Amino acid sequence: MRRLVLPLTFIFISTLSAFSQNASPAANYLDNISKQGQLISKKYLSYMSEAAHGSKLKKLEQKRKEMLTTLRGVQANATKLKPFKGDTTLKKSYERYITILNSVFNEDYGKIVNMEEIAEESYDQMEAYLLAQERAEEKLNEAFGQFDDAYDKFAANNKINLIQSDDKMSRKMKKIGEANQYYHRKYLVFFKVFKQEAYLIDAVSKKDVNGIEQNKNTLLKYATEAVAKLDTAKPFRRDQSLIAAGKKYAQFAKTESERLGFVSDYVLKMDEFEKIKKAFEAKSSKSQAEVKEFNQRIDQTNKLIDQYNQQIQQLDKGRNQALNGWNGSVKEFFESYIPKEK
Repeated sequence: MRRLVLPLTFIFISTLSAFSQNASPAANYLDNISKQGQLISKKYLSYMSEAAHGSKLKKLEQKRKEMLTTLRGVQANATKLKPFKGDTTLKKSYERYITILNSVFNEDYGKIVNMEEIAEESYDQMEAYLLAQERAEEKLNEAFGQFDDAYDKFAANNKINLIQSDDKMSRKMKKIGEANQYYHRKYLVFFKVFKQEAYLIDAVSKKDVNGIEQNKNTLLKYATEAVAKLDTAKPFRRDQSLIAAGKKYAQFAKTESERLGFVSDYVLKMDEFEKIKKAFEAKSSKSQAEVKEFNQRIDQTNKLIDQYNQQIQQLDKGRNQALNGWNGSVKEFFESYIPKEK
């Protein structure tokens, strides 16, 4: 499976605005704050790109350290920033935002990284993992909103005419956030089916009849629900690739759950053969008729084994095709919507 894109998705200071034409002290004050935001955005964008494009953990961790180093520098700058003509409102709001930003990336994000290690153990853990990211993002957005208000009020009080910015970096940041959020929603639909199918495959490998029956019924339910959800899902900018790939996989899982009844039948017949074999071998003397009947049983069992292997191989092939289709669509999705940065 493809590694998840894990970082938080929010818009940094640099997306706010550009300033008026007047190079006044107040405008320069805002410009200093905005430039610090640009530093954060640049490092964050680089980190997100590495995560989205499946870079090695060592390289990804290096990017995260660079991000944290930049954050520490920005926080030091915020602390040193003097109130503007005695007005501490913007400075305090700015400091609070940067402090929360540091806290999220050091503490909240640290917890999220730890959750990543166990997220794929169950659907509930995966859902909790993604929810933790959203909660951290909400915390940042709240602090950012307060900073944004203070920023606008400062500009208004100092007669600075703000011009909304739509620079290249801002567009990239927005694009990343939207793509990540969309992918996480579709991934949860996929993962619920994927995890349940794994339970079923495990039961099949153990020849656990009760486990097979229980898990294939649950898989049928989850796969049916997934198809229904994806049938009504909206595309991402007219791109339906994730929906189509997820639906194809869910449809396969649905078919698989309906077909795997042959495994239980196979297990029962093999158990029956083992009992016959044991009883046959326990006899000290065997008639010609008994030997002939047992040989016929062996032939029947060998045919049963061949049929079983063929059916399992067909399902394995179908599963691999469906999973490869999903993974390929995810890869193309991130290559299309999350820019590759150096």
